[in-house]
Amino acid sequence: MNSLRRRPALGVLIAFLPGMAVGFSLPEAYALRLLPVVLVLLAIGIGVATRWRYARLPLIWLASFGLGCLVAAHALRQTQLAGTIKNSSFSAVAIEEARHTEQFVRVTVRSGSGRIVVLYLPQSDAVPQFGDTLCVTNATITPTALKTQSEYRRFLLSKGACGVSYPKEVYIKRCEGFSLRRYALSVRNRLLARLDAVGLDSESTALVGALCLGYRNEAGEISGLFRRVGAAHIMAVSGFHLGIAVSVVWLLLSGFVRTRRMLSVAILAAAWLFALLTGLSAPTLRAAFMLTLFEASSFLGIARDRFNIIAFSALVLLLLRPGYFFDIGFQLSYTAILSIALFYPLFYPLGGAPRKSNPLVSYLYGLVALSLSAQVLTTPLVLYHFGTTSLWTLWSNVPLVILSSVLIPVGLFVLIVVPYALLPHFGTIIGLLCHGMLRTAGFFMELGEGMLHLRLSLGGLIACWLLGAALYPFARHLRKQFAAYRDVYGAENALNRIRIPQSVIGKAEKKGGKRRLDDLLP
Repeated sequence: MNSLRRRPALGVLIAFLPGMAVGFSLPEAYALRLLPVVLVLLAIGIGVATRWRYARLPLIWLASFGLGCLVAAHALRQTQLAGTIKNSSFSAVAIEEARHTEQFVRVTVRSGSGRIVVLYLPQSDAVPQFGDTLCVTNATITPTALKTQSEYRRFLLSKGACGVSYPKEVYIKRCEGFSLRRYALSVRNRLLARLDAVGLDSESTALVGALCLGYRNEAGEISGLFRRVGAAHIMAVSGFHLGIAVSVVWLLLSGFVRTRRMLSVAILAAAWLFALLTGLSAPTLRAAFMLTLFEASSFLGIARDRFNIIAFSALVLLLLRPGYFFDIGFQLSYTAILSIALFYPLFYPLGGAPRKSNPLVSYLYGLVALSLSAQVLTTPLVLYHFGTTSLWTLWSNVPLVILSSVLIPVGLFVLIVVPYALLPHFGTIIGLLCHGMLRTAGFFMELGEGMLHLRLSLGGLIACWLLGAALYPFARHLRKQFAAYRDVYGAENALNRIRIPQSVIGKAEKKGGKRRLDDLLP
């Protein structure tokens, strides 16, 4: 209770998510539509009237639950159609970048009435861009509610789509106005044109385009290879890639910029520039927004509690776009961030002494710790959604993360800074890094797919997370004990002393450190 009292956003999010689940699961019940309003009004009324401070927190949670029901019910109502619409003609604006599938080009559009429809267009040279107007004639729109496959229905709900259509006749009217998203995509297209001038082979070009610019339309086979070896997150531009770019900027400027505020401004500028270069994709926007909250808290003099900031950013995004509740990328992103925030300090010492003694070994071990800590909570979620995961995840991520952490800043430097005439001279360096990543992934494929096939139910997912929550305090206690003995005996003998009561350490520290501790211990 005290932990949630110190982290109000986390408590609100914990109550808000079950409310959304109820609002999405029971939208037709008339009593349910009234229940959230009653709960919100009741909570606000009692919260204003009462002066009992212990009742305020539960009342806030009750109001958050009701707000979650309201938001989900309203979002689901926007995705409902009375039935299948045949021979429909309408004009709509593309609100997302077109995605190439095996047979179609998928584009999400918003009609003049505000309804969102997912269109599957035939493969052609004329691909709609963000902001273009599509004039559709004689189309059949199938409502989202009629889709029997639950995974695909959740995908449509994550888009906020009311239906799906496969039109055969579409006229595309190019947008001539200015928008920030269109400008970002145009900048990325110019960088992709510079990438073609580097002189790489097709696989290396697709790999650099996916890692540095978030362009995955040409990287289907490579994405499948990385997915089978448990490194699919490397191919999907996200907070991992933004973190690498920001870390390089921090390393370059930390020795020159003296004030912490100026360094924070430079880091935020680099983060939003990277988001712009990747076309303002949703994962990079989420990461840049969360980083902005971290840095803004220091400007405002607010304590930077990572769990509170993670919860607040997730709550804001869910309020702006409730469909993120079903978005697998959103779930995996925040689950990975939460898992790293919880378990990374258990696997990796946060002090500066180990880093200064051997920076290279410390960096490599930090990558292993980062990969391991991210998998603790995301593995059950992957098994719930996909029913399979790679057993090579931990081992394949270490070399692939190291190579990608070099390829991303080098690729961005070449594409942004190097003059056009000198681009072919850097093709050898980038090609070696790309071939190293592809051969590493191929090596793990030759060892065998090593796939774990296990489909978790929702109850199994919750049970796995509850088990992790139950074991976390015990693991944290062992980590503190190990750190205490490491400071006295060193890492070699710390594990042999792990069972010594904590009270003995306290007495020894008060009576003279290591020499006195040797006398007390057997």
